[in-house]
Amino acid sequence: MDYPKVRGENCDVEENVKLIIEEPGDRFVMPGIVHQKENYLKEVAKRAIFHINAFFYDVNNEKFYDPLDSYRYLKKKIITTISSPKREIKKHPTFALKIAKVYAETGFEIDPTIEKLLEDFHEINHYQNITEDIADDFKEILVSKYPYKAMVLLDKWGILNVILPELTKLKDVNQDKEYHPEGNAFWHTLQCLNYVKKPNVNLMMSLLLHDTGKAYGKNNGKNGKPFPNHSIISRDIAKNVLRRFYFNREDYREILFLVENHMILNAVNVLPESRLKKIFDSPYIQNLFELYRADISSGYHNMKSFHNAAHRYHEYVHKKKLKKIGILI
Repeated sequence: MDYPKVRGENCDVEENVKLIIEEPGDRFVMPGIVHQKENYLKEVAKRAIFHINAFFYDVNNEKFYDPLDSYRYLKKKIITTISSPKREIKKHPTFALKIAKVYAETGFEIDPTIEKLLEDFHEINHYQNITEDIADDFKEILVSKYPYKAMVLLDKWGILNVILPELTKLKDVNQDKEYHPEGNAFWHTLQCLNYVKKPNVNLMMSLLLHDTGKAYGKNNGKNGKPFPNHSIISRDIAKNVLRRFYFNREDYREILFLVENHMILNAVNVLPESRLKKIFDSPYIQNLFELYRADISSGYHNMKSFHNAAHRYHEYVHKKKLKKIGILI
């Protein structure tokens, strides 16, 4: 994992990071100051939810601090709480989302006792109104190491159906098994997350939303094409979802573009030049290619269409450069 540096008392002990103490003069500390630091770290550790947040490293002195014997859980790759799990679940209304985030970032096994408690006792009504903290935790899961696994957990616990019902509704949408052996539109969407090499929030959110329109539109059009206009319907659905998750104006604009155009690269050979130019000149073109690749990789889709679109794009960029230096008119 990559761990950010956290300095002094600004450290957020509820985040899944390894706290790093980096203070001026650490290389020349006196024993009394070291003792103060250790006491301070112990108090910080006690305020953490999970043991993974209570293990510290001093970058200057290359020394680990483990005031609550947390390393034993890190070594076993187990996510467990510092105090009683039942107490932490009651204390933190969105505990399940927080532990899902730790799971997404580490891939560690969740303590079976905690999983059982979450299945039996946690209340999902706390997620009815999405706060900025909930939105932030969800976005961090999307760009974590194991977003697919975390989404499966959130679905199992009923949270996904509360915060993103537009996605879980896709469980009712069956697809052609020839192109989508992975299952219904819901599982297709989640599988897409596994094929993103360099995730970013806008790309991952676009993937979650790109097929939501399939649950609200017709299954087949006049020409037999499945789910006609679902890209437009998905875009309209995305508008409400993005406001709910506090996306800013620029991110909102990009995600709507990606959702609406997620199939357009399949048609580069028949698009009018003016339309092709508009797509290829978009500042969001790299994410569009990533979305398209993940989308078709999630089923038995032939990657020829992706490579063809990439070839057409590189041709376009090359010609544009030649025109700029006056070689082509």
